[in-house]
Amino acid sequence: MTMIEILAAPDINVAVITGAPGPTGPAGPTGPAGATGPTGPAGATGPAGADATYATGQTITTQAGAAYTIAASDPGVLATFTSGAAVTVTVPQDSAVTFAVGKWCELMQLGAGQITVVAGAGATLRTTPTAKARAQYSRLYVQKIAANTWALAGDLAAS
Repeated sequence: MTMIEILAAPDINVAVITGAPGPTGPAGPTGPAGATGPTGPAGATGPAGADATYATGQTITTQAGAAYTIAASDPGVLATFTSGAAVTVTVPQDSAVTFAVGKWCELMQLGAGQITVVAGAGATLRTTPTAKARAQYSRLYVQKIAANTWALAGDLAAS
């Protein structure tokens, strides 16, 4: 819509003609960010975790014989072997010993008799390169990884 407005003054006559408004111009740049607000209150403290299984230290047993079978009481134990003759350590099947999957025990050859780990009837032993301790003072780790299945690692002899 066009509008005509006439302005009069004692010695000036002016006519102003206005038309429809034009399009909106582009937006200007965004201004700077405001200050960060205050930090909110701290959340509640969560529950305490379970006590560590070996918080008081590892149980160490001494085995003097030439043969030993992993027992239900061995999870977390360091079994030391002092024999001067070769030692055979057997990992048993589930029906012979209750030993939870994921648990392990450690074996350490303190004597001159080399430790060899074998699978008992119905059990499987996974290891590489061998199932024998490398030398006196070698430390081995045997872990139950599945039903009737054990893994052996540590300072093992080369094949």
